[in-house]
Formats: sequence, structure tokens, C-alpha cells
Amino acid sequence: MVQNDTGHKPNISDRRFRRYHRQAERRRKQERRDSRFMAAVFSLAGITAAIAIGVAVFGMQGGRMDTGALADLTRPWLGSLSKFEVLGLVFIALVGGLYFWRIRKR
Repeated sequence: MVQNDTGHKPNISDRRFRRYHRQAERRRKQERRDSRFMAAVFSLAGITAAIAIGVAVFGMQGGRMDTGALADLTRPWLGSLSKFEVLGLVFIALVGGLYFWRIRKR
């Protein structure tokens, strides 16, 4: 058995103490990662919701904008889905996939 710097062999309680603290540090590190990930997801969702509300308010106030430029994006593209709808579905699938991948890694 290896001696530590005090010159005595570590006993079982020393090993348990070190093992417990290593495991606690790993747990805190994982919690910090999860916290940053969830903050990023909710920030992205908040920004997206703010943009959607802003567009809705702009439309309700009678704002004039040239929709001719958007005609290509609102035309049916894949079956009956427009490019806007496909982009929205891809975005939701991407965020959901990242979330479930993160949960599965635990």
C-alpha cells in the first residue's frame, strides 16, 4: 500500500473520504453544465418568443411591409408545408433533440 505525505498508510476512512469528495465534485460539475445548458435553451426560447410577439404586434398595428419578398418562403414547398413551416419544425426538432441527448448522457 502507498504511504501518504504524513508517512502512514491511508486507512479505509481516508479512501472513503477522498472517494466521496471526488464524486461530489463530479456531481457539482455536472450540475453546473446542466444549468448552463438549460439557461441557453431558455434564453433561445425567450428570444424566439419575443420575436414572435413583436411580429404579431407589428402585424396588428397595421404595419406596412412588402410581403412580395416573402412570397417564395410561404409557398408550398414540401407537400403542403412552406419553407417557414419546415424551418420551424427543424428548429423544434433540433432543440428537442439536444435536450433529450443531454438528458440521456446522464
